[in-house]
Amino acid sequence: ELDANLYDAFLALAREAIEEDRMEEAQRYLSRALDIRPDDSQAIHLQNLASLYADGLRYYGADWASAIERFEALYTIDPQFKDVTARLRSAYIAYGQQLADDKVWCEAATQFERALELAADASLEALAANAASECEAARTEEAQTPGVVVDAPSGTYAGREVQAEAVGSDKMFIRGHVYDASGAPVV
Repeated sequence: ELDANLYDAFLALAREAIEEDRMEEAQRYLSRALDIRPDDSQAIHLQNLASLYADGLRYYGADWASAIERFEALYTIDPQFKDVTARLRSAYIAYGQQLADDKVWCEAATQFERALELAADASLEALAANAASECEAARTEEAQTPGVVVDAPSGTYAGREVQAEAVGSDKMFIRGHVYDASGAPVV
């Protein structure tokens, strides 16, 4: 009976901590509840939700793609959990704007479209339309400029440098996007 009461108390404290945005504390309470009932689906579910939300917040503003990955997973499980829908939408928009600033128009358009699926507004529709038209223009320009097909072994660089950045004599960074012959992104 004492274990049952302790479990209920830990679960209630975890829910309260989640409501008050104290995810680390909520995870500690859920961990204690799971010490009492290790296979309890309710505590495991809440722990997963809190963990995904906390991870999404860690990446929010620093790494939009990773934040989106966490918030998408959380949204798939429970779209009503806290403000996950609003956070996911704003992450899509911010990532889309970042991609647009980098002139990666097609991916920016995709991010804006995903944000529109969650909630539409005129300014976002304008951003999406602009990114889509820039994407189409870039594809048309690329199609009109015949590229050189390189038959090179895997691991060989075959591309063009868009922007060089000085990072120090003892360091080197390589960033980029990889596309197949049709222009589709390759992971």
